[in-house]
Amino acid sequence: MSKSDRDSLHGDRRTGGPSLSHGEMGTIVYLRAWQMGVKPFDCPTIREVVPSRLASLKNGKVEAHCGAQSVEDFDQIAVEADALIKPDMPAVLERTNLSVNVQGFLLPVFEALSNSMDGIEQRFGDHAARKGMILIKFENLNDPDKVIISITDNGVGLNDENYKSFRTPFSGYKLSKRGRGFGRFIAFKVFSRIHYSTRFDRNDVPTTKTFRFDISRAEEIIFHEGDPDFSGLGLCVELDEPLDNWRELVGGLSRQEVKDEIGSHFLPYFLYRGLPKISLQFDDEEPENITSYFKTVFVEHASGEIETSIDGQSCPLRYTLTKIPKTRQFKSHCLLFAAADRIVGHPRDLSNKLGAQHFVDEDDSKFIIVAIVRGDAFETRLNDSRTSLDLPPKAIEEIVGAVCDKIQDREKQQIEKIKSGQASELNEALHENPILRLGLKGQSLAEYVARKPNNWGAEDFVQDLALLRYRSTGDLLKQITEAANNPTSYVEKIQDLASRIDAGKKEALAEYVLHRKSIIELIDAARKFNDDGKRGPEDDVHSLIFRRFSDSVDVEYFQHNLWLIDDALAFLPYVSSDRTMHGGGRKKGDKVTQTCSSMTTL
Repeated sequence: MSKSDRDSLHGDRRTGGPSLSHGEMGTIVYLRAWQMGVKPFDCPTIREVVPSRLASLKNGKVEAHCGAQSVEDFDQIAVEADALIKPDMPAVLERTNLSVNVQGFLLPVFEALSNSMDGIEQRFGDHAARKGMILIKFENLNDPDKVIISITDNGVGLNDENYKSFRTPFSGYKLSKRGRGFGRFIAFKVFSRIHYSTRFDRNDVPTTKTFRFDISRAEEIIFHEGDPDFSGLGLCVELDEPLDNWRELVGGLSRQEVKDEIGSHFLPYFLYRGLPKISLQFDDEEPENITSYFKTVFVEHASGEIETSIDGQSCPLRYTLTKIPKTRQFKSHCLLFAAADRIVGHPRDLSNKLGAQHFVDEDDSKFIIVAIVRGDAFETRLNDSRTSLDLPPKAIEEIVGAVCDKIQDREKQQIEKIKSGQASELNEALHENPILRLGLKGQSLAEYVARKPNNWGAEDFVQDLALLRYRSTGDLLKQITEAANNPTSYVEKIQDLASRIDAGKKEALAEYVLHRKSIIELIDAARKFNDDGKRGPEDDVHSLIFRRFSDSVDVEYFQHNLWLIDDALAFLPYVSSDRTMHGGGRKKGDKVTQTCSSMTTL
């Protein structure tokens, strides 16, 4: 549109002429677009609307701006405009990442299922769960050359409105349902042949379409003769000829994996939305109603709200907990993110936070807790292929922590079992290392363990207590120095400090006694006869007392056990074991003592 045209449309702002309403301006834009060759009047809606608008504009505004009263008059008007080129979908798909796993392979099936549920809802409304039916059929599941997957529903079908949306990449038709207008294209990341057949009503007359969908061709929709293989209204999508990078996975795919993946992907529907009857069939076997199966498995255990910060904003999220038996698909406690009424991304393992991969009930049966979190904040962070959420790691960590707190509140009995086991393990460790009790700082084992992570084992507790003891000792020395430098408070503090020192000595003595007891047990074991009637090697006993070919220059006080012979030996100024008197290599005629000191030879 030229500058003068823009000026004329603004009317009184530029030329003082009459101003136009949005509707009047829209009429002119429609007419001028037609003049360019865009031909908007080929659309029945515009063909009907524009003449009626012209007929209503009797105030001279259109004539003043355009000098025309009918569509034909616009043949004399030249307008500058252009149209967008449709998206390069093969290039878009090339930039779309899809993991080569069972979930990735079945993602086109999930998208077709989602569209089927929308079609059923369009047809049956509030009765969709009762009247809707979907059949998922796998033929030749483990043969990449022959496998065919079909998804057939009894929904409204690809009527004119749905077909228009189908032909429009990134259509906004399903925005109200949080769709992206991209799901049907993801099939080309897995399969090279996608076929559609549908029956729908047009003016109450059943009408059919059958076509192949192929985005590698200039005209992507190739119609075929023939009717759908199913009766009544609905849609069937067939997927076959998997791409080369999926062939190995197809060869090892199990039926149970397929069933479990479908159930886990649509878990939100089972928990808080109705589902139509979904049947799963393999070859010519009897179909199984998986809707009924998963409804008995996925039962809401608890629900509520949590708050988390995402990109600096506080976002409310809704969580749902379900308790299910431990299976191959669900091996451990996990957190799932839901958006657009489906599970998005990979499960987050909660085992470390909760302290166990699974819980055990009163009947000694193993079960796990699956948490599903959803919220409006997730919908705006869902990628186009609906395979992942754009969430900062810190936000994910906060969500995991908040959900685990809710699970622990709900499963207090299970957490008490874990804490009791931790306290028992720690108690055994402290029997071997009693000096570490100083790190408890007056807490009971139960109090100390309650404040530590559920997944800690004995080694984690020992490391923590050793650090606490080290810090406690440093604090004690500092307080002793302060007390010694302050005569006024010396008397008040000295008794408390002395008692704490005394407690430390007791723990240290207990540990030393246990250490000696263990060494004595090792000596007794080394002195026993073997199965062949001979005693163990002399080296074993020798090394326990004092390492051979070494002396007290190399071996520190706590590295030998001379007290086994005599406590006094441990305090001699110099000790040598199995070395010549001159300290070098043994020469012919050299005498070598077993253990000697500067005062005594043994």
